[in-house]
Amino acid sequence: LELRPAEIFSTIAVFLALRLALIILPQGWAALKMIYVVVSRIQQYLDLPDAVPREMLPDASDSAVEVGDAVLGWPGYGDEQPESPEQPVVSGSLCVRHGQSVALV
Repeated sequence: LELRPAEIFSTIAVFLALRLALIILPQGWAALKMIYVVVSRIQQYLDLPDAVPREMLPDASDSAVEVGDAVLGWPGYGDEQPESPEQPVVSGSLCVRHGQSVALV
């Protein structure tokens, strides 16, 4: 069997081209899987129901913010533990006028 340099070099070139393709193939597969995950997450977000519309104050209202019949609570307030998680710590209403500064402590 006689080997000529042209056949040897062309065979080596083919194997080098295949080597590069086989190295890049797993990276391409991983990129396609990441794209699939991203698209499925975007689709899940787009499939979420629309937010419930909030009740807005009339344009002629003197109030900037109005909160009515609010019940607020949090676990582990200081040393005093609420008897049950449903027990409110603060309840009531709040009305803030335009230009008024308010701090809730």
